[in-house]
Amino acid sequence: MDTYWVPGVNHLKTHGRWAFAEFTDVWQMQVDFAARVEAVFGKMIDQLLSPRAADEICGQEESA
Repeated sequence: MDTYWVPGVNHLKTHGRWAFAEFTDVWQMQVDFAARVEAVFGKMIDQLLSPRAADEICGQEESA
């Protein structure tokens, strides 16, 4: 699922961004899920705040 389905959905760009995580310990699931969401969300914010992303958002792509 994480190799084919999630990248396929993300490539469509019509259903948001998806990720896949497998949780096996029911007693640890809530903590593991919160940590996973925080990590992925932090990575997304870092990418948006990078200078290149800011230029692309503003329509000012770097010249090569």
